[in-house]
Parts: sequence; structure tokens; C-alpha cells
Amino acid sequence: MSNGATPTIRIQGEAVGPVEKLRAMLDGLPDGSVTLGDVIDALGSAGTGLFLLLLSLTALVPGIAPVFGAALCAIAVGLVLGHEQPLLPARMRRWTLDPGRLRAGLDRLAPRIAWLQAWLRPRGDHLLRASGPRMLGVASLINGLLIVLPIPFGNTAPAIAMLLLSLGLVTGDGIAVAAGLAATVVALAVDAAFVGLGFAAVASLVNSLV
Repeated sequence: MSNGATPTIRIQGEAVGPVEKLRAMLDGLPDGSVTLGDVIDALGSAGTGLFLLLLSLTALVPGIAPVFGAALCAIAVGLVLGHEQPLLPARMRRWTLDPGRLRAGLDRLAPRIAWLQAWLRPRGDHLLRASGPRMLGVASLINGLLIVLPIPFGNTAPAIAMLLLSLGLVTGDGIAVAAGLAATVVALAVDAAFVGLGFAAVASLVNSLV
């Protein structure tokens, strides 16, 4: 990949929004359990951006967030290594999902995503080229690790950062990608603060018992 080339993982010039594309993909999956590999294959050539969007939405859900954070880390490593299509280990591709639950979660979040989509449009192309897939991969890896770590409420900030990054990718909005990169730095600071507060609380508790 040349440094001056526009990343092919973004989608431009299509009237259908990313949430609608995800919903159409989920509606096309068979009832019952499907695998992560089935989802990636169903997304086709638009896979990375939309798959990152799907992972960022599921990472907003406490409890199941670490599982999807691990998949996010795997995709991020692929981006850092220069792979523009979703790259998952065979074991992760066999992880099972319930399309019904994914559809329900998507429907619940759709109004908020629609509000964000109204502000997004292809622009700031130079920001997409400047950041490049590898920098986006590094940011995604940071957010994925923060989601995986057992930090109380620690999944929210990195999931929002990933939401901005992925929406920017699939709409070709470099401004949204830049906002996602900035939000990644904020997420790192927020989760570090949560960890610091946790250690302080534990230290205070131990001192009170001594």
C-alpha cells in the first residue's frame, strides 16, 4: 500500500447508511446461532469498517463487551500489519453469536447512531490518508485493550471512540476519524483515572482495616 493512497476500507457514494447496511446483513443471516466468520463473510468487501462498527456497538453493552473487545484487538492487529480486510484467527471465527440479539441491540441504538450519521459526510480526505490504516489500527488496538480490561465502566469511553472511528471509515468522513483518534486519547485518560480511583479505594479500605 502506498502512503499516498486513499484507504480502501472506507465506503463512499452510497445512499444506504452504515446502520442500514448492518441491519440488512443481520437480516440476511439464518435464525439461530451464527459465527463471527459468517458475519465477516456476509459483510463482503465492506467488511472492516462495518465490522468495526458492529464491534463498537456491541462493546457498549456491559458484560459481553470484553468478548467483542478481544475480536476488536485481533482486527486492529491486522490493520497495523497492513491488512485492509477483517483478519481473525480461525478460533475466533468459530465464536457463535445470536443474530436476534444483535438486531435488537442495533434497533435500540439506531436512533442515536442516526443522529450522528446526520452530521457525517465524505470530507477531510487528507485526514484519512494522513492517519492511514496502521494508525487507525493502533487506535483500535488501544480501545480494544481498554474494553477487554476488567475496569468498571471502562468499556464506555473506548467504545464511543471506536464508534466515531468506524463511522468515519464507512462514511469517508476524515473529521469523524480525527475525532475518534482524539476520543481514543480521552478514553485512555478516563480509564487510567478509573484504575487510579480503584487503587485509591482499595488502599483506603486496607488502611481502615489495619
